[in-house]
Parts: sequence; C-alpha cells; structure tokens
Amino acid sequence: MQIIHSNSAKVWVAESILTNGEETAKQTNEFKKTFIFYEDGEFIEQELNHLASFRGKKGKYILTLNDSHQDTLFKLYYNDKSSLYFHVKECDSDLLKLHELDVEKNSVNSIWTLRTLSKL
Repeated sequence: MQIIHSNSAKVWVAESILTNGEETAKQTNEFKKTFIFYEDGEFIEQELNHLASFRGKKGKYILTLNDSHQDTLFKLYYNDKSSLYFHVKECDSDLLKLHELDVEKNSVNSIWTLRTLSKL
C-alpha cells in the first residue's frame, strides 16, 4: 500500500486518539505523535519537535489483507518487542483512520486519526 510511504518516506501526524471516548492525543503541535513510514517496511515514532532527529521508537510495519474479515490489518512491531495492531478503516493520500485492537480481548482499544504533515 504505497499510500502509507509514497514510494520513499511519508510523515503522518496523530490528530486524534480517542480512548473510551476521551481524547488522548497531545494537542500542542510540538508534542504531537508522528510516524515516518519508509518504503522498506521500517518506521519511526517520535514527537513532532524531534522530527528528523534520531530520537524516537523504531520498528517495522506490515500491512495485510484479512480475507475472513474483508479488511486490512496494520501491524507495528517496535524494536523493544512491543507491538500495536490496527484495523484500517479509511486510507487515502492524506488521511489514515485506524482502530487499535486489543488482541487478547478481540476488541477496539482506541480510534486513531492520522493526517500527513502539512506546511507549518
């Protein structure tokens, strides 16, 4: 799914993370969570104020089509052995809507809305 990385690298900013109906994403621009997804399947998560630095959590991502549920799964595997799993609900060139999964409970933990980095 080249929309995620645009054939090189693409920066996505967490505009909203709703957990139990409460907004948990940082609203101050400098501290918003960002993800850079690279074409080779690697990513880095960092705050916007650290963009382009070596600070942040790195890992690998995988997108897979789940035929039984007719949806796309987006998996983030961090180098520290933690992971996040999402159902992709909407994806276009500047918007990514994800439902974070609690794999053990088979339920949705939170709803994420990411947008591509725009001019500051």
